[in-house]
Amino acid sequence: MKWGLHRQRTFVVLMSCFALAGGARATAGLSGTLDPTFGGTGIVTTAFGNFNAEAYAMVIQPDGKLVLAGTCRNTGPLDTALCAMRYLPNGALDPNFQGTGQVGVSMSLNHSGHAVGLQTDGKIVLAGKCAGIVDSYFCAARFHANGALDLSFNGTGTVITGFRSAPMDANSGDAKALVVQPDGKIILAGDCRFNGQPTFCAARYLPNGALDASFNGSGKLFIHIEGTSTDGNRLTSMVVQSDGKLVLAGRCGPSADNSVFCVFRFDASGIVDEGWRVTTHTMGVGGASAYALALQPDGKLLLVGHCLGFLNRKSFCALRVNPDGYRDLTFNVTGRTITLVGTVSDEVRAVVIQPDGKILLAGICRNVDNTDDNFCALRYLPNGSLDNSFNLNGRLVTTASFSSPRIGALAVQSDGKFVIAGACITGSTSKFCALRYDGGPFGYQNCKPDVDGDGVFGATTDALIYSRIAGGLRGAAVVAGISFPAAATRTSWPLIREYLMTQCGMSLPTGGL
Repeated sequence: MKWGLHRQRTFVVLMSCFALAGGARATAGLSGTLDPTFGGTGIVTTAFGNFNAEAYAMVIQPDGKLVLAGTCRNTGPLDTALCAMRYLPNGALDPNFQGTGQVGVSMSLNHSGHAVGLQTDGKIVLAGKCAGIVDSYFCAARFHANGALDLSFNGTGTVITGFRSAPMDANSGDAKALVVQPDGKIILAGDCRFNGQPTFCAARYLPNGALDASFNGSGKLFIHIEGTSTDGNRLTSMVVQSDGKLVLAGRCGPSADNSVFCVFRFDASGIVDEGWRVTTHTMGVGGASAYALALQPDGKLLLVGHCLGFLNRKSFCALRVNPDGYRDLTFNVTGRTITLVGTVSDEVRAVVIQPDGKILLAGICRNVDNTDDNFCALRYLPNGSLDNSFNLNGRLVTTASFSSPRIGALAVQSDGKFVIAGACITGSTSKFCALRYDGGPFGYQNCKPDVDGDGVFGATTDALIYSRIAGGLRGAAVVAGISFPAAATRTSWPLIREYLMTQCGMSLPTGGL
């Protein structure tokens, strides 16, 4: 009888805790706070062996492991490689990835890594630019899940593709974006030259690494843009729609200071979509540079970058267009937003559409001209207004001890936490860096009674913790005297509190150890 009564009380206390969690969801804090379970501080920095490294792309695997990709170099621009690092969910390098958590590959004199893709079989594809003295090329490498080169990809694990508009032209190509299609085909898109002028280009490969001749007849396509210049024309991003149509985006113009957002769409065979050929959009009061593109589930496209806004300051900008290419006037009334995050200047580099429809942007912002760079993010509601549940005012600024931080990528985990990745540079030394933050409400779906994280709901661990919290205890008193199982991952008050607030919506004080 006593045991039955005890079980009944435990159940009542547990349900009371979850009811409290549900009632607090709308006001729970921590959205936009660095996650200390990632590397101990929320920030992880990693050199490539003893060499410099700069990350410009990222993907999160289904198992929660994080892959960062970019460029690794030793002493100069002619001693570089495409490289990647894989991290465990806690921020440690994954020893099951090439033994060290790091991998690099060289195909020419000079490399720039810009993109990474994950296949359904777990293989990882890196892409960027390989350059010699005169020529430059699209290049890609594919690795097995363990980090070994996949020799079934073009026989070598690597592929190099040049673009020439005439036989005597130098080869050109710099891949900036990568998509792995559901059928296993791989598309690269980026910059190249057409009759000596900068233009957009793309190439599609079969799963074995050979060019796909069903794509524009040759596996390659050019998008020539009249009136552009080397400084004004840049392809930065790509998505493939559910109907197989390919959307390429970037900036177009005679110069960086006189440019616009531009978007192109092609059908699955690489033929331009005549019903939606080209769309250009002026943003702000001056030049606009688009850097990232996202596809919403409803088919709308979101293009983000930076433009000149209030007081001629460089600001975060977002543009949303309907599936037909016209501006979506349900987004901030005008179809676009312009938001200053820092006090002087901002540069956007990445965007993610969250499962709840909220729009997360990340980049660099500056509070003093030419100095004081910070990691920055902001979040909009689906209608384009700032989400004030995100760090209280919709904006996030993280000051770190790096002289020149650079942001290249953004990803949201299934638990709502988000990761910003790039390069942390101090003096002449650069490292891969990743910052993980608590992201907010849509992660509450992962709240479980198993508060200590061992995979089991225990009467003398989890139930006791909930009982103590419901009784008003906080801090070290919550875990005092509890014998946690070896598999437990949350055994201290800070870790338990963080879990209950970010995943269960509880509102708990910060005090206590």
